Amino acid sequence: ENTREGVFNAMLRREVFGTSGPRIRPRLFAGWGLDDALCDDRNMLAEAYAGGVPMGGDLAAPNGVAGQKPSLLAYAVKDPEGRQLQSLQLVKGWVDADGGLHNEVIPLAEELAGADNLCRVYSDRSFDPLQPAYYYLRAVEPASPRWHTYDCAALPADPRPAVCSDGR
Repeated sequence: ENTREGVFNAMLRREVFGTSGPRIRPRLFAGWGLDDALCDDRNMLAEAYAGGVPMGGDLAAPNGVAGQKPSLLAYAVKDPEGRQLQSLQLVKGWVDADGGLHNEVIPLAEELAGADNLCRVYSDRSFDPLQPAYYYLRAVEPASPRWHTYDCAALPADPRPAVCSDGR
C-alpha cells in the first residue's frame, strides 16, 4: 500500500525492497512444503501468506518432519511503464562452520524474449538447518540507460562535463 502508514508497517514487517530505477514488484515467500503449482493458483499470494513467510521474515523450524527442505515462491511483475522481465535469480547466502561468508546465485526463471511477470517455486535441496542462511530475490530486465545519460544527451556537445563520456 503506497501510504505513509502502509510503508512504515511494511518496514516493521521487513517486507520491503528498494530500487533506484524501474518499479518492478518482487515477491518472495518461504515455507515448508509450498505447493509446486502455486504459480498457477489464482489465489497465489493468499496461499503464500497462509503457508509461508514473506520476504524479510524469519522462517521458523518445521514442526514434525526432520530433514524437511524449504520451498520458496519467487514472483515478480514488471514496471507498468518499464521493460519486460528477462529473469529471476535467487541469491542464497550462508555462514559456514568457521564463520566464512558464502553466496550463490541460483537461476530460477528466464525469458529472453521478455515477460510481464515471472514465477517459480524452488526447493532448496542443499538446505542445512544447522547453517545460518538468507535468501533474496533478484528480478532482471534488459539494461537501460541511467538518468544521467538522458541529462548528458540534453546538453550541447561542447559544454558537456567529462562525466558524460569518461565512463564514470
